[in-house]
Amino acid sequence: YKIKDQWKEFYNVNTGTNENLIESLKIAVSGRRLLLSDLPENTSFQLFNVSGLKIIDMVHPDQQVSVDLEPGVYVVKVGNDICKIVIR
Repeated sequence: YKIKDQWKEFYNVNTGTNENLIESLKIAVSGRRLLLSDLPENTSFQLFNVSGLKIIDMVHPDQQVSVDLEPGVYVVKVGNDICKIVIR
């Protein structure tokens, strides 16, 4: 599995959001919706499922992003900051 391209994205996964370098970024889950707000300019947003499949890859997204998701565990990457979320 390590030879697949998507696994190269998981080299530095943090287990929480308290180490975020982007202090203004807000990540929330409401129902089955992922909400990102106060995204800095000139950044990227990526979303991976628990299998490592990249679901979303946005460069220079709007300041706010809303994504409806199926139940599961996901990895959110904004710039170089990474966190895990659970959708129930």
